[in-house]
Amino acid sequence: MDLDLVEELTRIPAPAGFEVPAARFVYRHLRAFASHVTVDALGNVLARVTPERSGKPRVMLFAHLDEVGFIVRRVEPTGLLRVARIGGIPEKSMSGQLVRALGQRGDLPGVIGTRSHHLTPPELKYQVVPVDQVYVDLGLGSAAEVEAAGVVVGTPVVWERHFSRRGRRIFANALDDRAGLAALLGAGAAIAKAPPPEAEVWIVATVQEEWSLQGAVPAVRAVEPDMAIGVDISPACDTPELAGQSDVALGQGPVISAFTFHGRGMLLGLIPDPALSAVAFAAAERSAVPVQRGVLFGGLTDGSFVQYQGRGIPSLDLALATRYTHAPVESCDIGDLEGLERLLVELPARWAQSPDRSRADLVRAGVDAR
Repeated sequence: MDLDLVEELTRIPAPAGFEVPAARFVYRHLRAFASHVTVDALGNVLARVTPERSGKPRVMLFAHLDEVGFIVRRVEPTGLLRVARIGGIPEKSMSGQLVRALGQRGDLPGVIGTRSHHLTPPELKYQVVPVDQVYVDLGLGSAAEVEAAGVVVGTPVVWERHFSRRGRRIFANALDDRAGLAALLGAGAAIAKAPPPEAEVWIVATVQEEWSLQGAVPAVRAVEPDMAIGVDISPACDTPELAGQSDVALGQGPVISAFTFHGRGMLLGLIPDPALSAVAFAAAERSAVPVQRGVLFGGLTDGSFVQYQGRGIPSLDLALATRYTHAPVESCDIGDLEGLERLLVELPARWAQSPDRSRADLVRAGVDAR
């Protein structure tokens, strides 16, 4: 696992809708080993990492480029910025945090303001500031100074960049999904160097997952895969506040998802194809990769829309157990990342050789065998 690649990716500020810097990095990286690399109009990066294999099943492995963030909705006369969220950032994670405004003339560091402790009455000490009251302080004294610095309404704002390691743990912003993307790129390079599997394999880096989940749709329509595997995160529940919600934990291997569902007004999710899921567990066993089973109620991935494209695509979510998701700093385990990369290398060939590749095969086998 190339940990330098993880660090490089997390240091790129690229919230949903503003992925060009991350897409440019991935495009350049893929061109070093992929047979064919292209970028669509939305910024999705698509790469075929095996030779073109007419008549062979086509596999798409994908992870998203973007991260959560903010967007400037108003500049106060005093120079303070009012912001709206890009993606699911909880208000409890905002106050006092360091941020970076991605201005037209360069990045500007700032801080999300917080009420002085000395002037906080008792009734406010345990209240969370709603996002419509949040402001960003860039250290500039007027709206004119802010505009002169290249920050205007519509300027994106992200968490300040951070990356550190302690033993087998990584602490960084945007591990969702830059860590998964690094594992995907590593797997793509390994597949490209190995003898071609009985499949045509595509690596895709998608846009706007954190915003609408639909950025992947043009990419999957272009690739027209016979199978799709998404790589994302699964919240680790091995800290006190989440104990008992699931058994997903850091250091126990990548997560093979059994179910994702939003459950808060969006009737979307992914129940993976059972034939593909079975292949994933077999591939994990063959690769000696410990894996976890995951059920996520309250979260979605690109797979929600990908599975319904074309004639329907057998789909599966693979995930990296991650603590503190969508917070300014997230955490994951290096061993889990290494296992995820190995599993992604093994899966395409294993699936291509399987007699059962989708629900359709399982249905026919149950009838035709009689």
